Amino acid sequence: MYKTLISNILRPFFLGALLLGATVCAEEFPDRISAGQIHDMVSSNALEAISLYREFLSLPNDANFPDQIGNLNSWVQGAFEQRGFTTRLIATDGSPSIYAERLSAGASKTVLIYLQADGQAVDPAAWHQPNPYEAVLKEQTADGDWEIISWDAVQGTLNPDWRIFARSASDSKGPMTQFLMAIELLTSVKGSLGYNLKVLIDTEEELGSPNLAAAVRANSELLAADMLLIFDGPPHASNRPTVSLGARGIATITLTTYGPRVAQHSGHYGNFVPNPALALSQILASMKSPDGVVTIDGFYDGVAIDDKTRAMLEAVPDDEKAILASMGLIQSDAVAGSLQEAIQYPSLNIRGLSAAWTGAASRTIIRQRQWQRSISGWYSNLIPFA
Repeated sequence: MYKTLISNILRPFFLGALLLGATVCAEEFPDRISAGQIHDMVSSNALEAISLYREFLSLPNDANFPDQIGNLNSWVQGAFEQRGFTTRLIATDGSPSIYAERLSAGASKTVLIYLQADGQAVDPAAWHQPNPYEAVLKEQTADGDWEIISWDAVQGTLNPDWRIFARSASDSKGPMTQFLMAIELLTSVKGSLGYNLKVLIDTEEELGSPNLAAAVRANSELLAADMLLIFDGPPHASNRPTVSLGARGIATITLTTYGPRVAQHSGHYGNFVPNPALALSQILASMKSPDGVVTIDGFYDGVAIDDKTRAMLEAVPDDEKAILASMGLIQSDAVAGSLQEAIQYPSLNIRGLSAAWTGAASRTIIRQRQWQRSISGWYSNLIPFA
């Protein structure tokens, strides 16, 4: 993700860490910080938050380049250590993860936070700014385009409709900046958190976290906690703070179909030689009904939504027509009666699709090469509270 609302960096939403005190030790610490105090702290520290954010965004973070991750990890460890954490690297078969902890004397509860530091690869030609790793401030013009404005503008009244554009601005350096600022402000008024705080920072999330599971298993005692909070995922369409109880996992497969040994002209062998692209299309189409319901036997087994849960899901303020319209769509899949209920079920997604040659290079051939398409399924339950 490449842009974030400036209001998401400043508003109390980013002070999720403050909620941890209420979540795990409300009885021990009834004198929690009020919403008014939070708003005041956010406003008075806005420029500091933006400065930290810009510095973080300037660090290249493509996990395909170990040198980038090495520099990134050094910065992240320093940022956490400046805020009272001890840190170490957790070795993996790829880029190392970062572990940070801040212990409180006498604490009986421990919270584990998951954060992500790496970002997607960059195509500089696709960016309408000098450098994807040099954050720019933009405002929207009357015709809907985004125009760069001077950073000097933040010295005055901040406009919540401004956007900050850079690689990983929202996914996921934004959440980490929010967390760092939350801890800094929280501990400025509460010397002891009252609970132990552990942080695991993934540096290969955009690669699918291929080495994270093994690292977690190897460090299970180090990472042991009473609860896990993941600072990831999209904001609610209403832009209101949201907590989801649960996270979807993913399983992937690759399907392969085969055609003739060498490409054949369709004028010579059409209607005789099977086309592997068509065969694969038929397999994929058979997996879902026309209204988007997965037809694979047992695919939705294990999901049971009772009336109480359904009422909770329906209470989430989704404007589904507006959400579809923003995507240029007029109809949703018919898996369930609402967006929130639909995402409680596992989904089936085609992650990419291409065939033979396309565009100006298209040819009248029956492709000889094997055809592979990666299919992913998201599973497990998410129950959001807005």
